[in-house]
Amino acid sequence: MRETEISILKSAAKIFAERGYDKATLQQIADAVGIKKGSLYYYIQGKEDLLFRIADSMIEHWIKELRRVVHQPLEPQEKLREVIKAHVNLLAGDFERLCVFLHEYKSLKSEWRNKIVVKRDDYERLFENVIAEGIEKGCFWPSDVKMVSLAILGMCNWLYQWYSSSGKLSIDEIASIFSNLILQGLLKPIILR
Repeated sequence: MRETEISILKSAAKIFAERGYDKATLQQIADAVGIKKGSLYYYIQGKEDLLFRIADSMIEHWIKELRRVVHQPLEPQEKLREVIKAHVNLLAGDFERLCVFLHEYKSLKSEWRNKIVVKRDDYERLFENVIAEGIEKGCFWPSDVKMVSLAILGMCNWLYQWYSSSGKLSIDEIASIFSNLILQGLLKPIILR
């Protein structure tokens, strides 16, 4: 990807996150990049193409990162801790694209929106697989895997509303607190005989 194209995508994500997709204009994006509006069409098909590429690049990157963690040879509780940590770190490093992803992908026409939804579901399934593995191995209480997964993602995803890198806790400390809360509810106690 060319430097100008990367700048266009970053500027679009920032503007979409700040103003909302519907209120953002290609002129604002061109101004932010420092090019003429007509020059944008050398790199993109239009505003909706930008929205799709922002959402798609984010979820692709996140899937790749989470798969790397999921495939580590760890016990289910440690794997879940690492998956939560990875997710929280991805969130903290990508607030603008996350905001666009969570709030704006529904503005895409159905063909593009469906591609994003399939990838979002793939990402969620990575969490579900870790939880299912823990249940299967007897480490976690039997639970509705999808519901537990959505609860974890919901708790973690809300981070973009309140997290500040200048806050009292580091992102790793927050991930640890989240993991402890979740694992306290999921872990079966070990009974020593």
